[in-house]
Amino acid sequence: MHVSNSSLTIFKDCPYKYYLNHILKLQPKKKSWALIDGEVLHKCLEALYRQDPIIYTEVSPLMKKCLQIGVPAHLEGILSLVEHYYDKLEEDPDTVDFHRYLTMAMVSGYLILYQNDKVTGYQPELTGTIKINADGKQTELEFRADALVTIPNGNIIKEYKTSSEWSLPRFIERLLLDWQPSCYMYGFTKLGYDPMGVMYDIIRKPRLKQGSVESNEAFNFRIVKAMIYDSLKGGKEYYHREFITRSEQDIREYEEDLKRIIKDLTTHIEQELWYKNSGRCNDYNGCPFKILCWESDLGKKQELIEEFFKEGLND
Repeated sequence: MHVSNSSLTIFKDCPYKYYLNHILKLQPKKKSWALIDGEVLHKCLEALYRQDPIIYTEVSPLMKKCLQIGVPAHLEGILSLVEHYYDKLEEDPDTVDFHRYLTMAMVSGYLILYQNDKVTGYQPELTGTIKINADGKQTELEFRADALVTIPNGNIIKEYKTSSEWSLPRFIERLLLDWQPSCYMYGFTKLGYDPMGVMYDIIRKPRLKQGSVESNEAFNFRIVKAMIYDSLKGGKEYYHREFITRSEQDIREYEEDLKRIIKDLTTHIEQELWYKNSGRCNDYNGCPFKILCWESDLGKKQELIEEFFKEGLND
């Protein structure tokens, strides 16, 4: 059997979601905007740390505004990546522009805050696979981190997170107890990377409201200004860097919990036990499969699957 930290988290949250996503291998036909924005953000920050050469043709009006109010001129190539990715999207223009400005805001503030990070090595999209013996059965555990970074005193795992919550402390509190740091420390240590811990760069999206007579462009740029001005003051409202590590005891407990969860998953697969956990339907951006849970008619459920979902490979 093959599992990942992501798939096991889905199984723990809702076995029925695991069944739809990893047994039937369904996934939404349309990417969420949160996923699109996150992918563009990751590409921009990867280019920053790898110091990739970036070819761009012109400075857009939005880029020019960002440079005028605080983004260092030598990093304008990173901003051009945002324009490049959103220019390719064939969606509602107003919606595309809102997310273009939002991502430009997140990237701009990050560049101001962290442009002087001392990084001597940067391996993006680092993956690993190890074998777990759970109840006498071999299971492959796969894990993928945003990057492995070498700093003056060792290696750290790098992760980028965005949040729409009002409170960063609440988000961080959940993150401190999450399985992901344990999985990274456990897995990458076994592969010989010996990470000191996981560095989370967390960006909180502004929860601003558009004024009744405020134009879309004015509102969108107000978001950009809010994040840039916050970064110029030290990034207290929208940015946070949290270093998380695990003790040897933490890792031992994680390994035992991991084996129990894999054993439980094996039982569910063998006995086809896929109950729903409706209490998690609206976590974060909401479960994409909840429209199937709401529909009891099998014929209509199949129509929903054909309309909104596609088959695809999952880890």
